[in-house]
Amino acid sequence: DDIAIGAENTGNYNISWTPSESLSSDSEPIVTASPTITTSFEAVVLDNLTGCVYEDSLQINVGEGFSLNMIPDSILCDVQGIELYTEATVPGDYDFEWSPVDQLNNPFSATPIATPQTTTTFNVQALSEQGCTATGEVEVVVNTLLSADIIITDDQLCLGANTQLELILGGNQDDVSIDWIPAESLDDAVSFTPIASPTVDTEYEVTITDDLTGCVLTESIEIEVYDGFSINLGPDLDLCEVEGHQITPT
Repeated sequence: DDIAIGAENTGNYNISWTPSESLSSDSEPIVTASPTITTSFEAVVLDNLTGCVYEDSLQINVGEGFSLNMIPDSILCDVQGIELYTEATVPGDYDFEWSPVDQLNNPFSATPIATPQTTTTFNVQALSEQGCTATGEVEVVVNTLLSADIIITDDQLCLGANTQLELILGGNQDDVSIDWIPAESLDDAVSFTPIASPTVDTEYEVTITDDLTGCVLTESIEIEVYDGFSINLGPDLDLCEVEGHQITPT
């Protein structure tokens, strides 16, 4: 930045500025300084009537230009939030200000915690001690796959029976991949509603992946399977007595 410096009441005076390399003039009472490094400017004023000489100096501190290293664009899968961070490329003391502020725990920190409910771009401005500024931004993509539950028609089966599993998702149900295990006793291991035909007690686990964010949910359910059995009533009988005959199944 440029800055104007000067002397007052110079009608009968000669002025000499040093160093003059970054000044708009070396003899005008008011000059524009454009230093690229911290510089001390000196003005020597000669009173033409008395021959007296007056001197004064002024130091202009020049802050080094900088930029911001930002956290990469990120995906938020955890409702607890995500830590953002930024760091100036030049060491020093900086003031930070993030926006939007309503989704941050501390908008004046270099490392605030962000808890956006939807995909949001966060902007930050850093201010150095010398008044230099730099800006940066980061996008946080928010997972919309919120919850998963399994509904089952019957979790206790006799050997040879089957039951339907139904996956219920909270939030976005589009652009998701489904994978049930073990797949051997299911008619469709990538379906929302597979038919299970287990032959032994089995725990089925489903993994749901949001294809857009990569966020993952898992849920499981156990099915008990009881051993099959048969009934033997004995051989067929011909009866003559009206009293009947006792039948004992085995």
